[in-house]
Amino acid sequence: MPRPKELKQEIQALARDNLSGATDLTRQAAGILALRIKTSEAKTLRRLRGEFLATSQAILYAQPTMAPLRNLVNALLWEIEESDSLDQAKERLLGHINDSLAGMDSSLEKIARHTLPLIKNSSTVLTHSFSSAVLATLLRAHDRKKKFAVICSESRPLDEGKRLARRIAKEGIKTRLVADAALADLVQEASLVLVGGDAVTMEPWRLVNKVGTYGLALAAKAKHVPFYVLMSSDKFLPHGYPPLPNPDHDPREVWPGSPRNPNLQVMNRYFDFTPLELVTEMVTEHGLFSPHQTSKYIPKTPLHPELLKLI
Repeated sequence: MPRPKELKQEIQALARDNLSGATDLTRQAAGILALRIKTSEAKTLRRLRGEFLATSQAILYAQPTMAPLRNLVNALLWEIEESDSLDQAKERLLGHINDSLAGMDSSLEKIARHTLPLIKNSSTVLTHSFSSAVLATLLRAHDRKKKFAVICSESRPLDEGKRLARRIAKEGIKTRLVADAALADLVQEASLVLVGGDAVTMEPWRLVNKVGTYGLALAAKAKHVPFYVLMSSDKFLPHGYPPLPNPDHDPREVWPGSPRNPNLQVMNRYFDFTPLELVTEMVTEHGLFSPHQTSKYIPKTPLHPELLKLI
């Protein structure tokens, strides 16, 4: 059985990971939950449920804006609810986790396939931050011998865009890395914009993604450049879910050695919220569709009452 200290260390590592996308973070979290379930010494279903709730709450606090984590925990809570015994609960929980992990890989492949026709020969693709779905799409287009170029933003303060630029340039894709502030001007050189996303929220409908996405979407709209969002539907939060937080992070990431002055506040928020009316089309594993059709793809699993208590 993993010791509490070991589980705590794994969850702390998850919390410190500010570079990985929502898909990779969900894989990490799913692994932690699976380990907790496999090694549980609970003798009753009630005790297992208590262990699961405690671990899930720590994971959700570690990554408070990642929608797939919330949808996964929500679905697992219902699996426990519908189990009649301890052994059945463990089997259902681990089975659901394994199916979810397999579904993530399948979704990336389908999103790349659906997006591929949008990238023409001689296209210039502009993207912001790092997205597993965008990466999979660009690599598929390159494998299909399409001739195109990519403009990547640095994606301050943690520079996730450099990770994407390094990866695709290594594969032979012509790539330019630019300062985030240059995106509004350079969007006019792009044939299309491809970005990923960490969540889609309702009431109002908004895309949660790396800070700077909102400004890029406005610039693309002004320059009549199509703006596509690539993300799996497990990132759509269900009806009734409360607004996602957008906490401030370490100001030293923005300004190392900033002067101590009570009149100076250094803000460091990782995300912004882009109205879906600025999006040309969403691309999920289900295909391309208008933002007005997003409600059709919201998860059907209702919110479990315990989930709201965890957050």
